[in-house]
Amino acid sequence: MKVRNQIYGLVYEINMNPGPVIIFSRPLALEEADFISIQKKMIQSIAIPRLLALQFTEIDLQITMRFKLESKKTLSQFIQNKKLHETDCYRLLYAITSIIEDSKNYLLSEDRYLLQEQLIYIGTDYTDVHLIYLPLKALQHKSNVQVEMHQLASNLFRKTEQPLSISGQKLLQQMNASTLQMNDLKELFLQCIADAEPLQMEEIQELPMVLPQKPNSLIKRLLKLSMPSNLSFNNPFLMITCLSILLLTWLMFILYPSVGAFNLCLGITMFAVNATYWLNVSIGKMETSDLSSLNIFEKQKYGLSMVNASEYYENLSEQTNLLIPNDATVLLPKQVHAFLEMNQGTTSEKINLNADPFVIGRNADIVQYAVNWVGISRMHLEIAREGMEYSVKDLGSKNGSFLNEEQMIPHKSYMLTEGDRIKIVEKEFLYKKTI
Repeated sequence: MKVRNQIYGLVYEINMNPGPVIIFSRPLALEEADFISIQKKMIQSIAIPRLLALQFTEIDLQITMRFKLESKKTLSQFIQNKKLHETDCYRLLYAITSIIEDSKNYLLSEDRYLLQEQLIYIGTDYTDVHLIYLPLKALQHKSNVQVEMHQLASNLFRKTEQPLSISGQKLLQQMNASTLQMNDLKELFLQCIADAEPLQMEEIQELPMVLPQKPNSLIKRLLKLSMPSNLSFNNPFLMITCLSILLLTWLMFILYPSVGAFNLCLGITMFAVNATYWLNVSIGKMETSDLSSLNIFEKQKYGLSMVNASEYYENLSEQTNLLIPNDATVLLPKQVHAFLEMNQGTTSEKINLNADPFVIGRNADIVQYAVNWVGISRMHLEIAREGMEYSVKDLGSKNGSFLNEEQMIPHKSYMLTEGDRIKIVEKEFLYKKTI
């Protein structure tokens, strides 16, 4: 006998044949007009990570939503079979907020998730979370996501083995604030994880790796673009042109949704926004004479008056040709060139510190020197310039770093001197510099 449950004006039941699915419908038939069109098309076109796979079926003019469960268990079942610790709650809540925040990249709304224990599904552990998303225009008597997250956290904490810690009590008080956004909640949960047990920074950084990834690297590139907060458009034609391009681009996606169209639209959006921004900056420099940010050489380029003598001499070291008036003697600052030398048997490798900071680790996307040694962290060690000198810092790596045979305290900077030896997982570097 099938058990039918109700939530937000919908009824749902679990059907085991041919495979486990949870089916949502409505006593009054669900029609196409009841759905948020762009979200429904997005879910049909793209397999969004950490959301239960959704299929729409229409029988006798009534649409039903079928979510594939596979081998996952509900959170309430998972808790019954395992002991629940306070840290498990933090990890679970952190995973849920990450899923909700990241899914905004797919134009989904944070208030359409089901955050009840019997409707949250768990895979292998508390960070392997899968949520149900309902792309409906109206859900009866549904609270906002902040209220539901607070209710979920309260229920979980009541089921832990030990009394709630001071950090947990403080967290619940902070979650009462309706102004907290998903990103704020993520930071709170992450801090609670660090307070609850002495994790290495490397382990904490690994947590988001199980959470949704963007559909294409174009999104990462788009998010990495930083624009000044004081950006202003003095040329309305540029703004109108950019908005027109974006409108036509995303209209194409709405009419013909697909993974390829989504990626193409993101690429066009990134190009249009960047082109508009840099054109606006260039035109602004020429038309508004925004000269405060130009250095002496840019002013020469635009045919503008020279600055005073002191500023001229301060910038002499940046020029290729040095013009010294009246036989004046000008002392240029010394340039320090530092490098690491690593001996490997009979050969040695010279590693120039050509970036500031210079990071060593295994993640080639974010470090300057990437290696795949066993035991090295994604971001293991950082060398930064401090005026005429250099400092070294362990970035909370799992296996630690050593300076002259002494283990470095994570995230503490140590000044380097000629001949210092830096050791990372059995590999030793010799610090050298030339002037």
